[in-house]
Amino acid sequence: MAPTGVQIAERAIQAWNRGETERLLALCDDEVRPAVAKLAAGERHRLEPIEYRTVGDSVVVTLPAGARQCTLVLTVRKSLVRAIEQYAPGDALPERLRP
Repeated sequence: MAPTGVQIAERAIQAWNRGETERLLALCDDEVRPAVAKLAAGERHRLEPIEYRTVGDSVVVTLPAGARQCTLVLTVRKSLVRAIEQYAPGDALPERLRP
């Protein structure tokens, strides 16, 4: 059985938090991999998600309030992260992603 989108998102965030760049990149498709590699090479902050929510093929990951609060949206298809979007506090999520 293939992993769910939430499971793929959880694995990606765990790899990020552990500094496992190769594992993180293995979860991404060819188009998103260069952007993720660039992020991984920079300054890292631990991600502590408080909620994962699935909307279609997207996983909305809510991070806690504070200086690093944001919402990540990972599009997962065929067990790979195909796109990553980040929304800062106060940014409105697109209608399709709202609860």
